[in-house]
Amino acid sequence: MYSDNELKQLSEMAYQNACELLEESLILFNASRFPRAYVLAHLASEEIAKIPMIYGTRVRLKGKEKIGWKNFNKKLTGHQSKLRSIAQFDYMNDELDLIRNLDLKRYETQLDFVKKFDLIKNMGLYSGYHENTVFKPSDQFTLETAKSMISLTEGRLKCLKSNWQGMISGEVTDQAYEVHKAYMAARDMFYDEPSS
Repeated sequence: MYSDNELKQLSEMAYQNACELLEESLILFNASRFPRAYVLAHLASEEIAKIPMIYGTRVRLKGKEKIGWKNFNKKLTGHQSKLRSIAQFDYMNDELDLIRNLDLKRYETQLDFVKKFDLIKNMGLYSGYHENTVFKPSDQFTLETAKSMISLTEGRLKCLKSNWQGMISGEVTDQAYEVHKAYMAARDMFYDEPSS
């Protein structure tokens, strides 16, 4: 069980670690170590993904809701749960498209590719066999691949810092809990099972 202060510190450390991972990714990128540059930028995004997860738990704690700490810790350390969280973060920060629903389609596509994104990250670390081919990471990652992940992560960090700073180190207000309750009630209207 964590206190609100411990969760806030955890969030601040996740943000700082994301920044450090991105800095190290750039060092590797500049040394033409593209697979590891990609992986560190990917891991920086996973650290970013922890921040909304932690904040949501802080809001629930503020409302004196029961927190499943074992499940919380599992999500915080699970790569695929963090990739789903970053997909939601990207969706919440995407340009709203009420006509064509392109924002929702991008979100759904990102969710569909969670396992593949996790596999790609691992391919940047380990040699192996994929799609009938034996490979090593340096054969799989180009300058463009690494640059793309670095740019994506830089954008996420900028967005987090400029739009969601309170999520990193802010106080959770009563109003935040009321918004959370309204969101959960609206969400439950669209799903067969109530959220837990």
